[in-house]
Amino acid sequence: MNQKIDSTHEELSTNKEEFTRGFFPSLIFLTLVILIFVVASENHGEWLYKHGSRAFTSELSFFTLFPAIFASGNTIANGLQTFSGKELTPTNLSLEIRVLANILIIYIIIPTVFFFNWHRRRIENKSISTINSLSFSSVIYALSIILTLSIAVTMTTLAISSYQTRQSIEHTITIQLNENEMINDLNLIALNVYQYRLIPKNLGGGEGKYTGFVIAPERAKTQNGIYAVTTSENQVTIKAQSLLFPSGIINLTVNEQGQTGDWQYEGVFR
Repeated sequence: MNQKIDSTHEELSTNKEEFTRGFFPSLIFLTLVILIFVVASENHGEWLYKHGSRAFTSELSFFTLFPAIFASGNTIANGLQTFSGKELTPTNLSLEIRVLANILIIYIIIPTVFFFNWHRRRIENKSISTINSLSFSSVIYALSIILTLSIAVTMTTLAISSYQTRQSIEHTITIQLNENEMINDLNLIALNVYQYRLIPKNLGGGEGKYTGFVIAPERAKTQNGIYAVTTSENQVTIKAQSLLFPSGIINLTVNEQGQTGDWQYEGVFR
């Protein structure tokens, strides 16, 4: 037996403290240094020089569990400004600092504290229920558990809600596009109907009447829908049914002047 090797194994087995006491303060300090470095490098230190440290600390007073909302709101605001023809408003530096600080605290520091504490306690075979004394590390560990679980549940809910909303918007847009394409097809058919009325019989027309009109095969069925006509001497009724959404139906009439009217929408087109 090698006593030196055995003693080394005994020291390793008894030393269950995986991280030094200064690890977490160092982690927080490093995070703050990175934050300051990013802000200073992006703005060349001008903002800190003009406003001073008091303004800097006051701008960091706001805290939220949803930093992604700031980015979404800013994106929506930029889109509305672009749509209205206005110039984009520069992003507020204080808002950038708050969002970046919240991201670092919520999504990096808090989960890191939780998982590191959980890993250490697992090595030591400890749990919250076995802790008798209300130590500072126990309080921090309990808070990190609550915050981490809250963030996880909230972000999962937001992700599911965002996916459902996106799917709903895409579905609505698809319906609208299909409806617009079918309306274009119907207008073309209505134009063909009126041209048929104006053309003499010896040239294949109706000579002042709609009777006898037949939709061309390439018009009767397209990638958008199926179309059918019911004719009389002075009026034509056109019915269209969507291929993508079978419940979507459009009905209209064409009068003796070739004008369309009495548009009726059924199913998903309502």
